[in-house]
Amino acid sequence: HTVGHRFKSCTAHFVFNKPISSPSPRTKITMPSPKFYKEYSVKNHLCTSGIIARNGKVLLGHRIYHDASYWVSPGGRCDKNEKPENAVLREIAEEIGVTDARIVRKLGKKEGAYSDENGKDTVVVFEIATNQEPRLMEPEKFKEWKWFSIEEIPSNLPGQQDKDFFKKALNG
Repeated sequence: HTVGHRFKSCTAHFVFNKPISSPSPRTKITMPSPKFYKEYSVKNHLCTSGIIARNGKVLLGHRIYHDASYWVSPGGRCDKNEKPENAVLREIAEEIGVTDARIVRKLGKKEGAYSDENGKDTVVVFEIATNQEPRLMEPEKFKEWKWFSIEEIPSNLPGQQDKDFFKKALNG
């Protein structure tokens, strides 16, 4: 597992893009503080979202942030030089443990929620098919994954245009 940047947490300093040796059982590893995220300038603003629709419902995860929570489809930031098609499949495997995901079609693009002095996120949205059931793989980020009909979708979405993409995926 590698990540293309450096960060310093309260208890450890990590340098990525090199193999990471397993920490000793006594090593305490913590995530960066919220201050880090405010100070870190994201250069790559290309993200992905994978909408999985099945039996008239879409899969959404309850994503928890330090100051808010949203219902989101699986996805995330593209790694450096990574194509969105590869990134969405990687993120789906990481977030919900689905390894047989396949792209049905590209549904479009939307503006993401994050921005900094380098610009705003662009999210490439895909319709995804899978035969596997989702699992909670990142409990530190997500409270749960749940299937919703279009009428049941919660109002706390990152953007209201998300619902248009859900409808598009549900209508084939």
